[in-house]
Amino acid sequence: MDPISFGQLWPRTVASVRRHGEMLWSLAAAFLFLPQLLFARQMNDRPPEQWFKGELAIGDGVAVALVILCSILSQIMMARLLVRDGTGGQPLGHDLKAAFRLFPAALAVLMLQGLGTGFGLFLLILPGLWIFTRLSLAMPLVATDQPDPINALKTSWSLTSGRTFKVFGMIFVIILGFMLLSVGIMGIGAALGVISTIAAGTPAEGWGVGRWLFELLNAGASAAFGTFYVAFITTLMMALKKHPADHF
Repeated sequence: MDPISFGQLWPRTVASVRRHGEMLWSLAAAFLFLPQLLFARQMNDRPPEQWFKGELAIGDGVAVALVILCSILSQIMMARLLVRDGTGGQPLGHDLKAAFRLFPAALAVLMLQGLGTGFGLFLLILPGLWIFTRLSLAMPLVATDQPDPINALKTSWSLTSGRTFKVFGMIFVIILGFMLLSVGIMGIGAALGVISTIAAGTPAEGWGVGRWLFELLNAGASAAFGTFYVAFITTLMMALKKHPADHF
């Protein structure tokens, strides 16, 4: 069986998450769950055109910067943890220091990947999806193997050569699956929110119990998706390095 297949890689991804669940879920809680919850509380249903205006401008900037910073740091630390199959005997703080050191390169990768994907999407969508797929492994490469962002992008491009459609298909399945799961979770959260609001009433200001329940479930679903996505991309990267396309 082709080792680069969803049927091979997904069980390995789940096994890795289970094996390192204590550390991965701690990272997800601190760097994905809490920042998103704070972001939602800060923006508080304001449309994007009202962000960064008036007395809330500074708070909006801090909330956005916190989400970006924590998202990148979590991706770096999770990838390093999964590639080494643990912390390598080092405290988790060691990986946090490494994540801060690698942050500029990781940010550059995301910006370059975003620019390339955006340009491709402008060219009738399909080129954008193709570029996104070819560059999808750059983040775990920056975190573990290629601290130079340009080299990471080049390596991702090389690793996905000959398997672009297969890699895209696997990523699409992951994203679609979690989108459907998130819709279900958000539906449950909305229902619980309505019931709680009816039972407890609506506060004069701020969030009521129902809204808190909805946002907690929403942030939890996003943190879970982020964790499994990083784990899958990292597992895929390791498999492609071990089994390059020219072996088939």
